[in-house]
Amino acid sequence: MLYLKCNFLLPTLNPSGGVKVVKDYTKWLNDEGHDCLIYYPLVEKMKHWYGNEDYTSAYISHRGIRDADVTLATSWDTARKVMDLPEVCGEKVYFIQHYEKVFDDRAVKTYDYPLFQIVVSHWLFNTIYTLHNKTPYIVENGIKLPSGVYKDAGKHTLKVLMPWRQEEWKGTDFGVAAIEEVHSKHPDVEFHVFGWNVKGVPRFIHAHNNPTDKEVHGLMYNADIFLNPTTIEGFGLPSLEAMARMCAVVTTNVGAVPEYTEGGLYACVVEPYDVKGMVRELNSLIENPSVMRGYQTVGYEVSKRWSFDLAAKRFESCLKSLVQS
Repeated sequence: MLYLKCNFLLPTLNPSGGVKVVKDYTKWLNDEGHDCLIYYPLVEKMKHWYGNEDYTSAYISHRGIRDADVTLATSWDTARKVMDLPEVCGEKVYFIQHYEKVFDDRAVKTYDYPLFQIVVSHWLFNTIYTLHNKTPYIVENGIKLPSGVYKDAGKHTLKVLMPWRQEEWKGTDFGVAAIEEVHSKHPDVEFHVFGWNVKGVPRFIHAHNNPTDKEVHGLMYNADIFLNPTTIEGFGLPSLEAMARMCAVVTTNVGAVPEYTEGGLYACVVEPYDVKGMVRELNSLIENPSVMRGYQTVGYEVSKRWSFDLAAKRFESCLKSLVQS
């Protein structure tokens, strides 16, 4: 049995989908007997705990990074740091969860670095292959599946749930525009949003500020329809997580959405920025309960194919292959 010593370099420990994926992989690998550690900049002055185990360490420079079998960059601004590490830090990997030109133009050149690349979706593979002539290894994300979900098919107040994010590219303004139009036609439907530092929400929308992961999953479980208006994603975990909580999902065609919806078979898929499309699909689900329940059921069943444990095993296998080669 090959046990790995791995370093992950995060730019921050602030809560985000990408950071959460790295933390979850670290915990899973350690539970499997590997020795994995997350490094983050000392300036962050933060730590994240898993029960009584602490898998994080602050660093100032490369001198603070231990020897390992594999060291992974997890963002464009950690890629250069990994490039500069000595050989004793092991195989150098760039774990890419987004095409980060969205955040900073300086990210573009990092995809040309001579690092082994792992990406989380075919969209990312195609983007990097087309723009940088690289052929990354694909390890699609997975989700932690609930033990079981049941939704009452009887009459009740329909609930629509949407993530509320401050970043412009998350598409919150487009989602709100769609919700306002649907609300004018269906005033009896409840609309809920969740996120960090939620502000400026229209009065008819119920806001859930700074929820935990458990609370978010509870909101999904209690919702009938999930709207995700984001304009670009590397993968797009929230829509898949909502499918696993038996929501009928209306989502934009970004990231891995074409993969886990099979091109729109298992969710209502519209193009980014298409407010009219979001309105059309929301109204259709609200006005056709049997169609809505059909999407809830098929989305839930399909989501079972996207187990986090399966993704973690593929990730582990990829890292082992680098050390063994």
